[in-house]
Amino acid sequence: MRWMRLKEISIASCKDVPFRSQKYLVPSGNEELFLVEGTIPDADVIDFGRLTCRVSRLDEEAREWVVVSDLGDRVLFIGEHGNVSCSGKELPDGCGVSGNSMLFTDWPGHEIYFCKYGVETEYAEDDLNFWRLSREYGASVLNKSPPVVALRIED
Repeated sequence: MRWMRLKEISIASCKDVPFRSQKYLVPSGNEELFLVEGTIPDADVIDFGRLTCRVSRLDEEAREWVVVSDLGDRVLFIGEHGNVSCSGKELPDGCGVSGNSMLFTDWPGHEIYFCKYGVETEYAEDDLNFWRLSREYGASVLNKSPPVVALRIED
């Protein structure tokens, strides 16, 4: 695969754009590329608990993004200093982070939660066919000095 690092990116808000979402590219080694699209439903008050994510994998042969509901043993870390993925097996035993999950490392207040697929919510109308915040574990950011992000996982 060929990658290109963008020299300048906009940090402008898109709050007045319908169907707005945040999009993140997450490489998985040199073989795979994932696209994570995060959306919060329109509301008077932004509620990060309503975040939904759609994850797609690039199929280079077909030249299209394929929606996935299972990341296998991969963990996707998404944050302002870069996005990365690793095998859950590469993480220390008992750290609370397991495969088939995502972590956003830039939540307001330094609080983050894991995203898992098909998490039930308190809203009956919510579609379960998305990645959503999981309250299984909480985490707080201890340090965000690039290129290192240190987390504390809480049961």
